[in-house]
Amino acid sequence: MNWKNEFVKHFEIDPVVVSGKQSERRILWTANNKFIIANYDILCTDWSFIPKKWDAIVADECVMLKSHRAQRTKAVKKLKSDIRIGLSGLPLENNLMEFHSIMEWIRPEIVPNYNRFKFRYCTFDYAGKITGGKNLEELHLLTSPFILRRMKGDVLRELPPKIYNEIPLELSPKVQKAYNAIRDDFLMWLKVNTGKNWHLDALEKLIRLRQF
Repeated sequence: MNWKNEFVKHFEIDPVVVSGKQSERRILWTANNKFIIANYDILCTDWSFIPKKWDAIVADECVMLKSHRAQRTKAVKKLKSDIRIGLSGLPLENNLMEFHSIMEWIRPEIVPNYNRFKFRYCTFDYAGKITGGKNLEELHLLTSPFILRRMKGDVLRELPPKIYNEIPLELSPKVQKAYNAIRDDFLMWLKVNTGKNWHLDALEKLIRLRQF
């Protein structure tokens, strides 16, 4: 619905949003409208009756296509279109095979297939696990013409100033007890745990505490 609101707000265009029961969605997919919006999961559930050929496809949050094995990725890659654009508000992860999966959808003609890409640009340990990359300058030259990266500094003047509103929240005794239990468990974990991924695990636990 956010995409629909943006269409209306900026262009006064009222697109179709595919939602509701399957019988309703079947009708919406064939609506006489230039712009149709749907989420990735609906592509899979409605696959048997959605149009397979489009003039253009814009994949928002294209990091959702990073897994070759995911059903949504397979579904999106089966759709045909003359123009394909992937958008992401999140940084792409430093995982070469996930990057390949996204680029394989955007411009399949410029990247080798899965296995050729893997052995051309990835390094492995003795067990065959990917440990890093190689020929990365070549990969950069190959793919950079098709990637537009907006840095924070490029758009800083367009962003409104941050507004911080501090709202004191008094927990009920029951909720406070639950919070204390999570906090104490976290503190105990900090005392006894070490290891390579310690900072990542600690950050995850801290985020869960803040979410609570």
